[in-house]
Amino acid sequence: MITAYSTEMDKINGLNHETQGCGGERHLSRNERRASQLREAQRRYRKNHPDRVKAERKRYRLAHPRPYRPQDAKKWFNRVKYGISLELRNEIMNANGGMCYICHERVSECIDHDHQTGKVRGALCGACNTGLGCFRDNGHILAAAMKYLEET
Repeated sequence: MITAYSTEMDKINGLNHETQGCGGERHLSRNERRASQLREAQRRYRKNHPDRVKAERKRYRLAHPRPYRPQDAKKWFNRVKYGISLELRNEIMNANGGMCYICHERVSECIDHDHQTGKVRGALCGACNTGLGCFRDNGHILAAAMKYLEET
């Protein structure tokens, strides 16, 4: 069907290779080129005007606040970091009457886990959890520290 093609007199056979009104391949590559140029211009602008970009992002965040849902954040965090559900986390936190497993003086606020295996051990207060971390979860180092405390 020759009528489906647009005619151009400068072509050898007088016909354009594209169907009339389509131009899909030509426009697609031109659109891709424009998109690439636009992305590059945006990169340059962000690099050359970091303060303006930061201010604009701040204005946008203030104008379009996202609803904060702490329960969703806790669910995600516990599932990703410890592999446990929020319900199991709450059960662990309240297992010792809500108190720290080590000192029994403060409210448990941290999930303690073995860094080698990832297994959850229990709930500790922040100070005890940090203390174990400082001793690198190593019983020998902790025993040496206890011996040191007893001798001095």
